[in-house]
Amino acid sequence: MNKMKKLKKQSILSMGASNQSAYDDLNNLGKAEKALEKEPPINRDELHFDMLCIAYDERLETEEEVRKRKEEAEKLAAGDKNAKKKPPPAKGAPAQTDPMDEPQVLKFPVENNMDMGFTMPVYSKWVTSQLQFIKDRSIRDVESKESIWQRIYPQENGSPVISPSGRYWVKLRFQGKERLVEVDDRMPCDSKRRLLFPRTVNNFEIWPHILLKAILKVFSYKWYSANSNFDPEVGDGSIVYSLTGLIPERIDFRDSKAFESEGVSMLRRLLSDDNYFGKKTFVTCFNESDSRPKLPSQQQLPPQKQA
Repeated sequence: MNKMKKLKKQSILSMGASNQSAYDDLNNLGKAEKALEKEPPINRDELHFDMLCIAYDERLETEEEVRKRKEEAEKLAAGDKNAKKKPPPAKGAPAQTDPMDEPQVLKFPVENNMDMGFTMPVYSKWVTSQLQFIKDRSIRDVESKESIWQRIYPQENGSPVISPSGRYWVKLRFQGKERLVEVDDRMPCDSKRRLLFPRTVNNFEIWPHILLKAILKVFSYKWYSANSNFDPEVGDGSIVYSLTGLIPERIDFRDSKAFESEGVSMLRRLLSDDNYFGKKTFVTCFNESDSRPKLPSQQQLPPQKQA
């Protein structure tokens, strides 16, 4: 054994004098492993994380933004007759800086992608795909032009924030009107404490959980009977309608042959450059697990139908 250690040391040192640190690293690694073995195990129940309703970036105002902000404040002050004017500085007094001249910190919400790589129920997968679809196509509310996460309250400066009470309010469209739905921040998990609701790649964000909890509360009237479940709703457009106001049209195909004969040509028409880039149509698809329709390749199509 000692001979093997000696050969190992010689093989490392033979690579050059500069590789002495590699041998030292091996010794330090062994000491670190022994130190870790003596440490007590981590109690996950005692871990604390600062959750976010939505992540954001920060930056300081530019000089142009500071100038515009001051001009707007001066216009508001000029129109307000009750506004008090600043007294002129006293003679000999040192010049005081106006807080309005200092650049302020601006916060910009970050729209992260949805996490599509973890196990969750079918309904959560469908909602996750719809949230990613809304983000990818930059779909906003048909009236207010707001993002879907702006439908969550309480808010500060137009962005949802963590509620100290654990209660949130979500604006959802239902039966032609906007409804204010109240939910709490308790989220369902599986036996391994993994969330069952959609999430973004930033695991500290909770806005997808809040939205889905409000959606489930609104549409729960469909699942009162013992034999009902919410999986049959997967594939329709109620999620997009509730969050954006876009009225969906659901088109069902009987089987794979019907899709290959009728659906492919319809998709080509709906996803033409004019409809896609002009945002005249939005298309989402859902396929049952026992069906595997095939899209024809360019080689299988006749020349006049090739894209």
